[in-house]
This record gives sequence, C-alpha cells and structure tokens, in this order.
Amino acid sequence: MVEKNDLPKSTNIVDSRDVKLDYLYNKLIHEQTTEAGVELQEEIAYRMKVDKVFNTVFEGQNSTETLPVTDFDCLRMLMSHYKEHCGDWEDYSLKHVRFLSNTCETAEPYQILQVANQLKSVCQ
Repeated sequence: MVEKNDLPKSTNIVDSRDVKLDYLYNKLIHEQTTEAGVELQEEIAYRMKVDKVFNTVFEGQNSTETLPVTDFDCLRMLMSHYKEHCGDWEDYSLKHVRFLSNTCETAEPYQILQVANQLKSVCQ
C-alpha cells in the first residue's frame, strides 16, 4: 500500500486561472525570444486591465464571498454587458464573475444598472 508521504510532491501547482500565464512564463524561460516576451507582457497587461475594471467598479467589496446565484437573467445581462464593452471572457476574467453574481443577488435594480453603466464607462 502506498502511503500519502510516499507520493511525489508536485512543485508546480498552478491555479487553473493562471495556466496561461504559467505557460507563457515557462515559454519565455525556455525559448528566450522576443516573441515569447511580448506574449507574456500582453497577458500581464490584459490581467492588469481586468483587475482595474473590477477594482474600480467594485471598490471595497469583498471578493472572497460568493453567494449562490438565483437571478440568472441579471447575471447574463451583466456578463453580456461586460463582454460587449470590455471584451471576451477568458479564464482569468471569469474569476471576477462573483462580483457580478453578488451584485445580482444583493443590489437593488437601480444599483445593478449603475454597475452596468460603470462597466461601460471604465472599459471605454
């Protein structure tokens, strides 16, 4: 029988949202090309843009708490609004969906519209 301590320990555990970043980083390390460096810089810039959008619109809100989603129409609307004004959803940006779902579950209708307008404003 194999004991838990006998199993090899992974030294390269990567969050699923960070696989692309990890891949591009390792690609740069191994290839050491300008193209690989540009790809990594573009990914970092994309992440910074996404973080800026959500940090600006949802400033001061707790990002670790995720409420169960019941208002799917609202969530679809806010996700579509983000996609239309801010760009496609990718693995990294999907980690911020909880902000949208929490808004749909706790905010008044006028506040939800304010969030939609803020997303549009920040992304332009």
